[in-house]
Amino acid sequence: PSPTTTNNYYPTSTSTSTTQDVSPYSIDKSTLGTVSVASESCNGGCPDSSKCVGNQAAGQLIEDSDCHPCSASGQTWWPCDVPGLCWCWKDGTDRIAPAPPSGLEVDTSLEEHYTVCDDILTREAFDEIAPNAQPPYTYTGLCDAILSYNAHHAEKFGVMGDAFHRASELAAFLGNTLHESAEFEAPREYLMCGDSKIVNGEVYCKPCDSGSYDWGTHKCSHSLASSAGFSEYCQSSSKPPEACSCDTVQGGGDGYVPAKEMFFGRGAIQLSWNYNYRGASTALTGDPDKFCENPDLVATEEKYAWGAGLYFWMEHVKEGTTSHIECLKNYNFGGTLNNINGGLECPAHGGWHAEAVKLRLNRYCRAAKVLGLPNLLKIDGCAGLDEKFNSCVGDGSCAECSDYFGKNTGEHSYSYSPPDSSTFTTSGAERPATIEEKPSESPCPQGYFSWEKNPSCCVPNPNFIGDGACDPDAPYNTEVCGYDGGDCCKGTCFSGSIFGCTTKNESQFGDYGPFGFYCVDPSQEDSIDRNACTDVRKDSIGDGRCNPEYNTVGCNYDGGDCCEESCDTIHSFYQCGLGDSFDCRDPAFFSEAEADNPTHKPTPMPTVKSGSELTTVTVTSTPAPTKTSTPQPSKASTPPPTEEAFSPTSKAPTPSPPQTTCHKDMLECEGGTFVTRNPDDNCEFYACPPVEETSLACEDELLECPGGGHYVGRDPTNGCDFFPCPEPKPEPTEVESTETTTRCDEDFLRCSGGQLVFRNPEDSCNFFPCPETGSETSKPTPRPTQTPASLPSQTVDTSMAGAVHDKLSAYSASGCNAELFRCPNGQFVGRDPANQCEYFPCKLDVHISECSAELFRCSNGRYVGRNPAKECEYFSCEVDGDISELSEQSASMSSAAMTHEKFTSNLNQSLRTHKKGRQTGS
Repeated sequence: PSPTTTNNYYPTSTSTSTTQDVSPYSIDKSTLGTVSVASESCNGGCPDSSKCVGNQAAGQLIEDSDCHPCSASGQTWWPCDVPGLCWCWKDGTDRIAPAPPSGLEVDTSLEEHYTVCDDILTREAFDEIAPNAQPPYTYTGLCDAILSYNAHHAEKFGVMGDAFHRASELAAFLGNTLHESAEFEAPREYLMCGDSKIVNGEVYCKPCDSGSYDWGTHKCSHSLASSAGFSEYCQSSSKPPEACSCDTVQGGGDGYVPAKEMFFGRGAIQLSWNYNYRGASTALTGDPDKFCENPDLVATEEKYAWGAGLYFWMEHVKEGTTSHIECLKNYNFGGTLNNINGGLECPAHGGWHAEAVKLRLNRYCRAAKVLGLPNLLKIDGCAGLDEKFNSCVGDGSCAECSDYFGKNTGEHSYSYSPPDSSTFTTSGAERPATIEEKPSESPCPQGYFSWEKNPSCCVPNPNFIGDGACDPDAPYNTEVCGYDGGDCCKGTCFSGSIFGCTTKNESQFGDYGPFGFYCVDPSQEDSIDRNACTDVRKDSIGDGRCNPEYNTVGCNYDGGDCCEESCDTIHSFYQCGLGDSFDCRDPAFFSEAEADNPTHKPTPMPTVKSGSELTTVTVTSTPAPTKTSTPQPSKASTPPPTEEAFSPTSKAPTPSPPQTTCHKDMLECEGGTFVTRNPDDNCEFYACPPVEETSLACEDELLECPGGGHYVGRDPTNGCDFFPCPEPKPEPTEVESTETTTRCDEDFLRCSGGQLVFRNPEDSCNFFPCPETGSETSKPTPRPTQTPASLPSQTVDTSMAGAVHDKLSAYSASGCNAELFRCPNGQFVGRDPANQCEYFPCKLDVHISECSAELFRCSNGRYVGRNPAKECEYFSCEVDGDISELSEQSASMSSAAMTHEKFTSNLNQSLRTHKKGRQTGS
């Protein structure tokens, strides 16, 4: 789309004039409207000609009706008590909500529509800071964006406080945006839209993963939108008015998706996500739908590319603060970084982000130097940033900061004044080239820089060459770049380098490794065959750990790691043979006799058969067992282009099947272990290792099971639930039935012949029929009618009638009443037909012991008590005893002259005094 400004969209030079009489703006200041905020809070009521409304870009779902009571009735609770959530909107103005206040005031000596472009940031200063800036990142576009934003906000960028405040904030903003936008060269996120095309005036992007993206040609070999829908940066649960509506988008057959349908990173701070686009649209245009309908405006319109960065700087709240507030109120550059990218860089855990922090610092120092600032802001607001500052100044990787080393960071300078523009060079080409600033004569493609020892060696960061840590991929590990300056072979690696070629896991730089030795220099003894050793983690070759899948002749037997004789203890990152990991396949140290020895330790490799030559076995790449829980950060986030892409005379090379390089993030598994991504499985995470079950310490509680004699404790392997009670084996029946048996009363009927019959559960609990020889002569008798003459009167318990059915049947045949008497020892006696149907005498001479309330824990987790009828031996642990056996146990417990309450009391006391014994199963 055509820009709304009067500038040409793609000017031939970003520095069109050095004359300061030329206005830095394309906007007529007289056309600017007024600030739409009548008051930043509705508390106490809104001024005339304004009304209380909700700030829909404040990060909370808020309706105007929610805010109305704040002004109308003086409500003091939510949302009225949240700063910036409800505000007074002035009638007739664009609805642009206030930004969080810094607490500083606007310098009243400045004109109404002043910006830093009027004195501090001249066109020459901008060209000095950003010599490689490309549209839409023009000087005029930046000045227009600042002018427009400040005209609609009471909290302004680069205007609050004195000159030192204004210049310090500007330097911090430019340092961060230089980094986020690749030196103002990337209007769109590379991985999401570096590979793009224009069809009928509309931009289409091929979203890509880092392993499929060629950084030299900016082409993507596999689109993330090819086989499935693409939904990156779309939080579909967030909808208007808090966010733009979004959904999964489908790519065409070639994997390209319309740019306007995706909310990936764009603009000076790479604005991303559907909710941020709606907030920026409201803050910059007053129309919340403008960027929702076409988010690519942020990548094409100059004032919006800069303006989206200003919006995020001024209004993105994290941990109760903004980047704007961190500069002006806290004097802290580290706080601005924490707000923008703290999740990845505060602290930076090795790999690319550790280097990115240094590049960001260098760019901030460059902007501060050009603006003439005497000292930097504090840097302690980002964890680990102060250490990175000291180290990068020491090793020269942030040379622009050397002048500020040892200065009082965060100190306010009241004597600051902007530098004279005559001190600036007229173009970036006249300034000394640095890593970030590409010389005009450079033979390297955009984004790459020459190695000082060979200008034909073009890499993203020449400082990585010869640093003592192997960068195993092209363009570093190529002949033209001296095989990473010798870093990738043990014989050529310089021991006096930063990493010293001998970095260990537990050393100062352990978080950066392992680096390995992926040596492809054919002149070296440890050289490997690049064509035969493919689909490997190159930083694992020669790291000291034997990886079975790389233990092949083509990979030089994992760089020597798999044999005790060849593992290099001096150069290895890990301890050689750690965990008995040797699996020697190298014929120089491994004989066929050893392979056939049955006592040879087992290995994951097939046994080598007898023959004249050692058989090379190719094993499908799988994660090494010792690697799954260890992060493997690298010094570069993505693979650079191949060496052939740099030849100025050659055509674009035919791409070979790409080697997948996954992100270096990790997944935390249950049990605290970590796994990395699997390049052979579309960069899905490796499977988490199984977690061994651990026993819990359960409470010493017991559950008494039905039937008596059995108790179960809690199961530590089942969340401390009780062990299941044993289920008594049912009495055998002639016909199996799946129907639930009806439970009948336990009384019985005496037939005319003296026989007893019970109730039939299969006949609605009617009595079984009497034998044919007799007929019913009496009614049911549930209780005995007389007691033994020799014994005191006692109540007869018939609750056990069902359990002694066989005995009752025998008694009934004698002609006496089938009544039972319960003796003091828990036994039952019937009537004696030989003694005029008197009760049989109780066997009182049997010694019944009163046993202690001790329990024995069976192997199945259940508990059994002591049997007083068997000299206090423990009851059986068997779980399949019949009903009568269980009943006898229950009766015997009762005969111990111990009530249930007494037994329970003794049991709990025993448990309290034997807790340790219970835990060990005793």
